[in-house]
Amino acid sequence: MILPIILAYSSDVTYKEIRKQLAKAIKALHKEVVIIASCDMTHYEPQESAKRKDNQAIEAILDLNGDELLKRVQELNISMCGYAPVVSLISAAKELGGKEAELVRYQTSGDTTGDYSSVVGYAGIIIKGKEK
Repeated sequence: MILPIILAYSSDVTYKEIRKQLAKAIKALHKEVVIIASCDMTHYEPQESAKRKDNQAIEAILDLNGDELLKRVQELNISMCGYAPVVSLISAAKELGGKEAELVRYQTSGDTTGDYSSVVGYAGIIIKGKEK
C-alpha cells in the first residue's frame, strides 16, 4: 500500500502535528513501513554555493533536527523545495524510534552535465530505526 501525502509550506507546529498523526497511524498498523520524503536541495546556484548551503541542510538532517533544518533553510536562504516533507519525516521517524541518519550520496546536476555555473543539489539520506 502507498499513501502519498503532499505538503505545502507551513509552520513547525503543523509539521509536528503531521508527525504525531503519521506516527499514530503507523503504530496502529503494527507493520513495518518505509517513509519517503522527496525534494531537491539548493536550486540554480553555482556549485560551491549550492554545496555550502546543502551541507548545512544535510548536517541538520543527519542530526535528526527538524527545527534546525527549518532555521537553516530560512536563515541561509536555501531553496530546498521540499523541506516541509523532510521536516515531517524527521519528526515522524524520531517518534517511531529513528536513531541515526546516514548520507548515502550527495551530487549536483553539474556532476552530470559538467555545467557547474547553475546547479541543483540532490542528497540521498536514510534514517534508521531501532533494531529488531
